[in-house]
Amino acid sequence: RLPLSWSFNSWASRLPFRRKMIAVTAVAVIATIVLVLTPIYIVGKDKLTALNGSRLSAIARSAAVAIPSDSVDVIARPEGRTGAAFVFAQRTLARLWLTNGGNLAELTNGLAIVRKQQARYRYLVHSQWKAGQPQYSQLLDAPAGLADSLAHNKGGTTPIYLDAGGGRVLTAVAPIVRPDGTAAGFVIATLRADNFLRE
Repeated sequence: RLPLSWSFNSWASRLPFRRKMIAVTAVAVIATIVLVLTPIYIVGKDKLTALNGSRLSAIARSAAVAIPSDSVDVIARPEGRTGAAFVFAQRTLARLWLTNGGNLAELTNGLAIVRKQQARYRYLVHSQWKAGQPQYSQLLDAPAGLADSLAHNKGGTTPIYLDAGGGRVLTAVAPIVRPDGTAAGFVIATLRADNFLRE
């Protein structure tokens, strides 16, 4: 049996010169397209990630300023989700996302306020959960790459990472700071990265 490379060379040698040139030109064009478009795609993806990270961070910071730290302390009490502070915080989270051009369907886990509980974080308010829903018993790990920032009461934005379901997500966090500089809680917003990477 003839080697594949020899068979191809033999076939190519029988082609008319014009067809050879067309084939060589086609290969050159395809190679150029690949070499040019691949960096553009990578740069475009990075730019989209940065822009959406900035948007998400702005929403989280806006919520952290709009919701008073003493309201967060009230909500953190055992019966805190039964009062006006909870209703105000929940409505504020949903309104801020929508007024900043967002769509609640884009959020993987809503817009929420969390507070540290030992090594993890518990939900205090969620933009889509009513008081008394069982989801409030869940504990949350620090978002990828932000554990150190949260430990120092600082906010930040993650790179794109895979969530528990294998989806690509982007997360921003902003602290709700008390007058003494400590954090009453953190606003956390997570966006589905697949939505904007497909654009």
